[in-house]
Amino acid sequence: MDKPDTPSPDKPARAAASPVSPPSDASPTAASAPTAAPQHASPTAAPAPSAAPQHASPTAAPAQPSSRPSLWQGALALSLLGIVACLLYLYAIPQQDSDAPETQPTITLPEGGVRSDAFSLRLLQAAARQSSGNAVVSPAMVTEMILALREIDGRPIDESCRHFGLSATQISPSTLPLYAMQLFADEQQELTAEHRDIVSVPLARQYRSCLSLINRLSAADPGKNSLVLIDSDLSPQMQILAVADLSWEPRWLTPISKDLRQNLPFYGRGAQPEVPTMCTTARYRCAEAADGSWTAVTLFLRRDEKEGDSLGYTIVMPKGNVRDFVGHMTLEQLNAIRAALLEAPERPVCLQIPVLHISSGGVQDMLPLLRSMNIDPMPRSRAGENEGQAMRGALYLRFNLRLAESTDEEIENTGGASRAGNDGPTLTFSRPFVWWISDAASDAPFLFAGITEAP
Repeated sequence: MDKPDTPSPDKPARAAASPVSPPSDASPTAASAPTAAPQHASPTAAPAPSAAPQHASPTAAPAQPSSRPSLWQGALALSLLGIVACLLYLYAIPQQDSDAPETQPTITLPEGGVRSDAFSLRLLQAAARQSSGNAVVSPAMVTEMILALREIDGRPIDESCRHFGLSATQISPSTLPLYAMQLFADEQQELTAEHRDIVSVPLARQYRSCLSLINRLSAADPGKNSLVLIDSDLSPQMQILAVADLSWEPRWLTPISKDLRQNLPFYGRGAQPEVPTMCTTARYRCAEAADGSWTAVTLFLRRDEKEGDSLGYTIVMPKGNVRDFVGHMTLEQLNAIRAALLEAPERPVCLQIPVLHISSGGVQDMLPLLRSMNIDPMPRSRAGENEGQAMRGALYLRFNLRLAESTDEEIENTGGASRAGNDGPTLTFSRPFVWWISDAASDAPFLFAGITEAP
């Protein structure tokens, strides 16, 4: 900050002394007749300008007090004001940065580095190979179903995790407020005596009459939308069902105001439609590859205070084709992206991210996808023509996920939302990207993961 100009102490002193000119500088024609004889000067008159100091009358008026002390005081005051102004300016710089809300400064790289769940990556890659558009999976819920089915055969969780390369999940009501997972077995299997978590139903005899009970017990929110399965999802040949239902709208750690929403172009396949886009300015963790092959950001989510707010929504936008990027991704590359985001300092960024409303559109049977990965979690049949072999059934998964702006209540409860502004660079996710929701620093299975080619 430039300091204000202050007069030099010497300049005012010369100005005050200027009425008394040295004899050598006096002009011969400047003095008037009355001042030619100093001895006749009036006792009360001021000294003549052209008179030498030694000829001044002893009765002349005393010289005016020098202004040098008061000018020094003024200069000192101005200097102090300049210092105070500089300090205020320096203090205001971090204050301006803090206007952009912090999102999650406490999450750090775990000791030993990031270890991602290999199953989450494999499941996403398998889903991408079998779909031609957007692909979404829930590795955490599929892991829960696999482990529950394996327990029917007495397989401990640790053994199943080692056998299939799984990690233990961290699902809780504070993580997913609305979710349910239930097992249903045909009554001929007689599993209820040794497995209390299994509901026995007459699938072989009256499978249609089982539909209402299954929907009621497996719905994430029975009072709002209890239709999980339909008639075509059941058959008399089924011996066991694993049904999971999820309905979730995450809360941002730094609320995002819907007043900032814009419709911006998204450059996917084919046309370039404008899509609803969340716009937020806050402090986020951003990272990019050294070769520029990808750009990523993590937005942290709010959970129960006792568990910590370590869940994050991570978006990675590759420079090239997103399906090729996901298909060729290795576990080491996934670890490197997650580690780069954890090591990145939080900085003000203007983010522009498409709003996502993701729905399975009904239930998805995950069993064919798992078998394409050489994973068959079905327990052995206790009765029927296939006794001793894998039970016939399905792993049904239904989900609704909404990633959009915060509600007014959330903004009010957290003391404000992200704001509009020009702090830092603008990062726009306007091309196909891969994303996941996971615990930022653990190897727990991703809650969700997907490829978005058309929001």
